[in-house]
Amino acid sequence: MSDGDKIDALEKQVEKLTRQLGILQDEQAVRKLHHIYGYYLDKCLYSEVVDLFAEDGEVQFMRGIFKGKTGARRLYIDRFRANFTGGKNGPVYGFLLDHAQMQDVVDIAPDRKTAQ
Repeated sequence: MSDGDKIDALEKQVEKLTRQLGILQDEQAVRKLHHIYGYYLDKCLYSEVVDLFAEDGEVQFMRGIFKGKTGARRLYIDRFRANFTGGKNGPVYGFLLDHAQMQDVVDIAPDRKTAQ
């Protein structure tokens, strides 16, 4: 194998490993976002929950679809915060909200622009 062939092979390997590393980093970022969401929700930090959503994000809750930050705000602040914490952003003494987050399966799209 010539030096040029070895360099080409190494460049292909580096490209492949770089892509694999990027996918793993994307998966970890999605998992972290998922866990931050759960933490904020359990602590009744509804403003912070809304901040996690993209402008084109979507929440599906009890047969309703809440679109964008405006929709997320309607659900988490106008509904949850108003009903669960009396309009207060943050934990309220005596109120326990605990969401188990299990079956953490993350699939990154081949173009790495979206995930499920």
